[in-house]
Amino acid sequence: EQLKRAIQINAFVENDVLSKIEITDAQLKAFYDEHPESFSKPESMRASHILIGIDAGAGAEEKEQAKRKADEILAQVKSGADFAELAESVSTCPSAEQGGDLGEFERGQMVAPFEDAAFGLDAGAVSEVVETQFGYHIIKLEDSREAQFPAFDDVKPQVVKRLEQQKLAAYQQELKSKAKTDYKFAAAAQQPHAQGDGHQH
Repeated sequence: EQLKRAIQINAFVENDVLSKIEITDAQLKAFYDEHPESFSKPESMRASHILIGIDAGAGAEEKEQAKRKADEILAQVKSGADFAELAESVSTCPSAEQGGDLGEFERGQMVAPFEDAAFGLDAGAVSEVVETQFGYHIIKLEDSREAQFPAFDDVKPQVVKRLEQQKLAAYQQELKSKAKTDYKFAAAAQQPHAQGDGHQH
């Protein structure tokens, strides 16, 4: 019954609502210009790291030991040691199994100190030791991609879909408001009317 109802609703939306929504090229272009972030791909990068982790309640001595260990590892990296091999052997992050590879990520997906250091590197470069709440990181930038802003014609089908969704949401809100108003009128109509002075005639 739920599936049947869902199919009926989808059919109604497709045939009776979306088919009646008129969208001009001018509206599409205006929507694209007003919401560039919705269709662009932000700056991203692929990086690897070696983490010398510390517990949340670690004291000053434990932090100092972890920092010394991170400094020693960084010295090995600068001396030519293989970054991925070191990550596999000493990193406390689960990414150690992939040689420290964190995959591709965008701004806002990593904690601020890590992100600031990573996005400040050139491809192939290695950071100094970076401290976060997770411990001490040595970051290697594998590759980076600049923000991409596709042309309107390249994303026009996406723009159509987004604008349809916006107009559909507005239509649904209008129906809800109308339903509430109709309900109030119907409820008021069912209330007994005042009988003047209250005496029966």
